[in-house]
Amino acid sequence: MGDGSGQQGRVRAVVAIVAAVVGLVAAVPVVGAASGAPPAVAPAVSVGARAVVPAELELVAVQTSSDRRFVDLAGREVLLRGANLNSLGEYWQGVPGLDPTVAVTDADWDSMAAHGFSVVRLLVTWSRLEPTRGTIDEAYLDEVEAAVDAAAARGIYTVIDMHQDAYTAFLSTADPAACPPGTAPAKGWDGAPAWAVLDDGLSTCLTNGERNSSPAVNRAWNNFYDDVDGIRGRFVATWGAVAERFAGRPEVAGYDVLNEPENPRPAAELTPIYEAFLAEVIGAIRAAEAGASFDHVIFIEPALPAADPSRGLVIPDPARAGVSTENLSASVHNYAESIGDPLGAGIEGTNEIVDDLTAGLGVPNWGGEYGFWDTSAET
Repeated sequence: MGDGSGQQGRVRAVVAIVAAVVGLVAAVPVVGAASGAPPAVAPAVSVGARAVVPAELELVAVQTSSDRRFVDLAGREVLLRGANLNSLGEYWQGVPGLDPTVAVTDADWDSMAAHGFSVVRLLVTWSRLEPTRGTIDEAYLDEVEAAVDAAAARGIYTVIDMHQDAYTAFLSTADPAACPPGTAPAKGWDGAPAWAVLDDGLSTCLTNGERNSSPAVNRAWNNFYDDVDGIRGRFVATWGAVAERFAGRPEVAGYDVLNEPENPRPAAELTPIYEAFLAEVIGAIRAAEAGASFDHVIFIEPALPAADPSRGLVIPDPARAGVSTENLSASVHNYAESIGDPLGAGIEGTNEIVDDLTAGLGVPNWGGEYGFWDTSAET
């Protein structure tokens, strides 16, 4: 998720090289700050009986069309417009006793519906889905399902987004004073559980201010992609568990495989590894919903060289990855008029670049995030 603080070096390297987000969805983050404390668990969404949805609000499964649109099973075009919702995420919190997120309430859901939202991008966290290796937290999935039900009761779809920023909540700098001149202490973020953080004891100090730039985060990403100790395989299995829970649920518009994955090495080297990883996740999701009457849309994102733009952007190609483009979509984030616009294209121009790119890949694009900070009256 976008965050302007300390991101001058980041400049959304994605946009710098090819693209960022196709902004249909605004971000609603509430994240704490300060120094080294463990992540706090977000307040729960109350779990109750599945709501009875009025017939006029009943949601029909979303699919992709051959002309790169989103349509429902009745053939009607679906515009997925709404906001990110991070109430169920597990974030690092540097202020003891202060919740890092705000619980979503019935009044919030009612307000979303009143403002015409048709979707929420619901952020979920691997560290809460699988806090202990090999054990899926079914109670947490109950909370996710309760949010899906609350949205659906108001005619709002859900995209379930496996969210991360800087790999994990567990790589904050314990002693800021220990960071040498020219570096900066890191706060934690969100993502992988502690048991899946293999940083080999490297420094957590940021080398250029960008949140992925510490040696520890870089090593954790490389070890994840290389499936050291089978951690990538566990991530894939976790997605299978999520897809099994929501198989056949038309209220879920789709699954966002991994938010803003970092590219920790030259793009030419990572590309085949990243495409193999995506193929594994897609395979696990499709296997889990094989008995359902439809497949959910799967959203895939480019791997970003945020810490070092010289590494290059990894743009996954479905054909190279050996996966079908049916019910597959890109999801590129567009911060061209907020964090930075190196292409000078603005939001609309960046969207056009992304559209041309994804047309060549044979998939639609849905922007899971965008940033627009202009507060002038005409906006």
